[in-house]
Amino acid sequence: MRYTPHRRTAPAALALVLFLAPTSALAEKPPVSDQAAEAQDQERHDEMVEKIRMMRMYALTEALELDEATAAKLFPYLRDSDREMASIHQAKRQHRKAFRKMVKDSSYDEKDVERRIAQLYDLDVQLAKTRRDQMVGLKGILSVEQRTRFVLVSARFEEKIHAMIKEERKRRRQQREHRGPKDQGKHRRQHP
Repeated sequence: MRYTPHRRTAPAALALVLFLAPTSALAEKPPVSDQAAEAQDQERHDEMVEKIRMMRMYALTEALELDEATAAKLFPYLRDSDREMASIHQAKRQHRKAFRKMVKDSSYDEKDVERRIAQLYDLDVQLAKTRRDQMVGLKGILSVEQRTRFVLVSARFEEKIHAMIKEERKRRRQQREHRGPKDQGKHRRQHP
């Protein structure tokens, strides 16, 4: 079967939208406390990450035409490197959260800002290295054709995920605006 990216990623995108629908419905519930809200946010985040991971597995299996033996090697390998990248992304989110707090409070410590900026750049370098190492490791699992497709499918999948997340945030923002100013604070959720 000839590889056609749109035909293969469209079902994955549709399934992702269907998976994310229940998650967005949960986001409308007001948190009990800041700690409870943070726990709910983490739970929703973990749920969404797992759903995205499953959709990615499906998209890669289709696009790379993986057999069972290759899939059995590929997905555990990707899961390990994905965990490392997730840890880096989490650290970046924490820095951005600190920056948002500084802006909100109009409180800036120059040394802290400079330190955090430097750490963000270091994390970007670390992320790039992890991605490069992931690709090098794929040489032992995938053929050159599959690695080429992997790069293309991964990039396209990331773009679609980002677009869907952006659209979901836009939808939530419109819902908040529709509810009016007095109701907005009741359902507000902080994004790390």
